[in-house]
Amino acid sequence: MNTTLSTTEKIDILGRARIFHSVSYESLEHIASLSDQSSYSPDEIICEVGDPANHVCIIAEGTVAVTTTALNEPSHTMSRGDIFGEYGMFNEGIRTAKLTSCAETLVLTIHYDQFKSFLSTDASACLAILKETVQRLLKAESDN
Repeated sequence: MNTTLSTTEKIDILGRARIFHSVSYESLEHIASLSDQSSYSPDEIICEVGDPANHVCIIAEGTVAVTTTALNEPSHTMSRGDIFGEYGMFNEGIRTAKLTSCAETLVLTIHYDQFKSFLSTDASACLAILKETVQRLLKAESDN
């Protein structure tokens, strides 16, 4: 997948992401300007547990399988608008899950330093990240 997204397309993708619903258009423009993009083929490993982490990702297109257990079987999938990699900002910069593309997948990537700087200036985005993280933790606890 060699798609190069325009800023307008990036803003649209970010605006549809649950985590950014309450973020202003101006903030979406800022996030879009900070983002790069990466493409993955079907069955390509995006990251492994323990890999160094330095960026957060938002899925623009495609589906990603998430494996967090030693069983090496995906626990769930993520798709367009879902965010991953944010845990690494708070977990000593390491990945906590194995992520594998299930189809042609395009992700927007934002380096942690830039994302942290953005979050420090936008309370609604910071609260949205916190809400998403807490919801994931609660779901993980209820699944165990």
